[in-house]
Amino acid sequence: MNNTGFTIIELLLSIVIVGILAAVLIPSLLSTRAKAADGAATGVANRVLNALAATETMNTGTTGLDGACVYAAETVTVTSGSVTNAVSAPGPVTDVTCLSTPTEYSVSVTYTGGRSGLSPITLVAMK
Repeated sequence: MNNTGFTIIELLLSIVIVGILAAVLIPSLLSTRAKAADGAATGVANRVLNALAATETMNTGTTGLDGACVYAAETVTVTSGSVTNAVSAPGPVTDVTCLSTPTEYSVSVTYTGGRSGLSPITLVAMK
């Protein structure tokens, strides 16, 4: 008699191996999503910081952020005098606040889905 199937031991061993691989990969994939949210928020903060500096540089008649830094509909609008810059802020971002002093720019981005304890991300750049 010629049996050409798998034995129950071979099938159980295959299931155990797949289970071990899943146990190793699933936590790694979940942390990757949180790291992506952290990276997205940091990217938004960097772009808003650059827009803040560019807006003040283009509007030479004022010092400091005399207008506003407003977050609405996944867009941050930075205004100084008659100059306005818009920055896309999609995904996990829930709020953006800006501050410009005579010596530095500061941007704080609040977001969801990142690693615990990291939200909000605040970036500061010297003028």
